[in-house]
Amino acid sequence: MLTAPEIITNVGRATKMTPKQVMETFGQEFWQEVTPGECQRLMQLLLESVTVYPEKLVLVVRSDGLGSIRDAYGDNGTQPNEENQ
Repeated sequence: MLTAPEIITNVGRATKMTPKQVMETFGQEFWQEVTPGECQRLMQLLLESVTVYPEKLVLVVRSDGLGSIRDAYGDNGTQPNEENQ
C-alpha cells in the first residue's frame, strides 16, 4: 500500500516528509520488523474504511493518521522508546 507513487506523495504531504524519507521509513525492512499487532495499529491509523466489492477494493485513507504514524515511528522506523534502549 505504501509503495504506490500517489500514496507516497500523499504521505509525504501529510507528514512533511520527502518521498525518499517516506520510502526509507516505510521500506521493506520496516515491514519485516513490525509485529502483527503493530501492523494492525498502523492500518487503523492509516485507513478510515475498507470496502470490498467483487470487482474492486476501496480504501479511504485518513489524512490525520499519516502524521500520527510519523510521530509514533519517527524518521527511522522505530518507536521513540526503542531508540534509547
